[in-house]
Amino acid sequence: MNSGRFTRVILVLLGASGFACGPPLPWEERDQEPEGTEALLESGDVSPESADRPSESEGELDVGESAEDLTVVTTASSLGQNDFDGDGLADLAVWRPSNGTWYVLTSSSAWGSSIVRQWGLLGDMPLANTDFDGDGRVDMAVWRPSDGTWYVRTSSSNWNTSLVRQWGLRGDMPLADTDFDGDGRADMAVWRPSNGTWYVRTSSSNWNGSLSRQWGLSGDIPLAHTDLDGDGRADMAVWRPSNGTWYARTSSSTWNGSISRQWGLRGDVPFAGADFDGDGRADMAVWRPSNGTWYVLVSISNFNVSLSRQWGLSGDIPLSNVDTDGDGRSEMMVWRPSNGTWYALTSGSGWYDAFTRQWGLRGDIPLARK
Repeated sequence: MNSGRFTRVILVLLGASGFACGPPLPWEERDQEPEGTEALLESGDVSPESADRPSESEGELDVGESAEDLTVVTTASSLGQNDFDGDGLADLAVWRPSNGTWYVLTSSSAWGSSIVRQWGLLGDMPLANTDFDGDGRVDMAVWRPSDGTWYVRTSSSNWNTSLVRQWGLRGDMPLADTDFDGDGRADMAVWRPSNGTWYVRTSSSNWNGSLSRQWGLSGDIPLAHTDLDGDGRADMAVWRPSNGTWYARTSSSTWNGSISRQWGLRGDVPFAGADFDGDGRADMAVWRPSNGTWYVLVSISNFNVSLSRQWGLSGDIPLSNVDTDGDGRSEMMVWRPSNGTWYALTSGSGWYDAFTRQWGLRGDIPLARK
C-alpha cells in the first residue's frame, strides 16, 4: 500500500439492482467462507509464539455467482505493484533462473514492448515490486541464500547502478516490497523460520539501522508488506497452514498490539498485501489449488464480509497486487507454467472480464507478490 495515496470510500447497502456509478463489487456473506467464523481479536494476548497449534479451459474459466449486497466506490489509486515503466499499471515480468535474466513486458506499450536485463545467478531469489531508491518504479533485486546478500539494480539509473547489502542468513526468508519505517522505500527484511523472528534494516537509515521482533512459529508463512491497520507501514503478519489463521503485529502499535483471524484451509495459498476493495488496507485472501477459487475477507468490512471467485487451474501460480486496469484494486491473476500465460479477472469489471497475455517460459518465476 502506498502511504501517500488518497482513497475516498463510500459504503452503500443495496439490493440486487446495483448502483449507477459503476459495476457493483460482488461481496458475499460469510456463509461463503472457507472455514470458521471466529471473531477478530485485538489485544496483546494473541501471540503465535505461545498459541496452541491444533492438531478446464485456457481463456474462459467459470466464475462463481455472488450476492450483490455490498458496493464500494473508490477513486482510482495506485497499488504497490510491479511497475517498471512508472505509468501506475502493473507490468508483466518474469525472472529466468537458467540465465539470471529479467524479462519485462511494459504496460505503457500496451504490453507490446519489453525491457530485458541480466541480474542474478542460478539459486538467487528474485524480489518482486521492490523500490529501494524511491522513484516509484521497481528495482531489479535478488537475495542470495548462500551468503544472505541483497543485490539491487536501481530503476533511477535505468537498472545500470547497483546497491549491495549483506542482511540475513542461509535458511532465512527475504521479504519483498516491505516498508516498515514509512518512508516510501523498501526496507531489507528477512524472517527466520528457526526462531520466528523478523530482522529489518530500515531504508530511512540507509539500511544501517535495524529492528527485530519475534512473531511466528516454524512452519508459518510470513507475509510481505501487509498493512492491515492502514497506517502506510507494514505489519508483521504470518499465516499458519495448520489452522488457516492470520496473526499480525500492527505497525501502528509499534508492532506490540496484535490481531488474528481464521481464514483459509491447509493447502491454501495466502496473499500478502492484496487490496481488493480499494480502501488502502490489506484484505485477507487465499487461493485454493484444489478448486482454483479465490476467497477474500475485505478489510472495509472489518474482515466480516467475503468475496469469492473461481479463477485458475491446479498447477497455476496465483499472483496478488497486480493492477492492469488502473483502478487501484487487485486483479485476480494466475500465471500458468505450462504455457507461460498470464490470466487475470479485472477488478474494474467486478472480477468478471478477463485479460490474458503470453509472457514467459516453463521454469521462469513470475514476479508479483504471492
